[in-house]
Amino acid sequence: MTTLAEHSVEGLVRALAAKEPVPGGGAAAGAVAAIGIGLARMVLAYSIDKKSLAEHSNANRADDEALAECASRALALADEDAAAYAVLNTLWKLPEDDQEREANWDAAVDNAIDAPMQTMDVCSDALDRCEAMAHRTNTMLHSDLNGAIHLLVAATHVAAENVRVNLPLLRDDARRTAIEQKVSDTFSQ
Repeated sequence: MTTLAEHSVEGLVRALAAKEPVPGGGAAAGAVAAIGIGLARMVLAYSIDKKSLAEHSNANRADDEALAECASRALALADEDAAAYAVLNTLWKLPEDDQEREANWDAAVDNAIDAPMQTMDVCSDALDRCEAMAHRTNTMLHSDLNGAIHLLVAATHVAAENVRVNLPLLRDDARRTAIEQKVSDTFSQ
């Protein structure tokens, strides 16, 4: 399977549009997060060596390094999400009393929830960094920084939708409630 990072933008758009269960919303969330992070890193690239921002150079370099890791993680999570949903989708097609379905169902649901939850965490980390960058980056690029923030917020919402759609499949009521609360808390901050 081609990883998300190996797709061209046009290839990714075609893959998302295809009548196939994957890639889907989780992959889109990871891709959008990575694009937003890339935009934020461009703002840093124009800020790190700017003389008027020299006092922020170390903080900006640290954020650039951390955001590079976030972007890589977002793309990896997009692939993890697609793989997790592919497994869940395969099990879903089996009869409810099938032994393979019964044996693997809980783990498949957990994985289908875990990848978008982690994507939300990556977005949260990247958003915190972007918001902190506003006072120490090139003001001529703040429209790009704001664009990065909007893309990361959108990616967070898309990832949350992928969590929510799979929550009813969880058999553990306490875990479902805890995850629902964590998703709600993300948007109440």
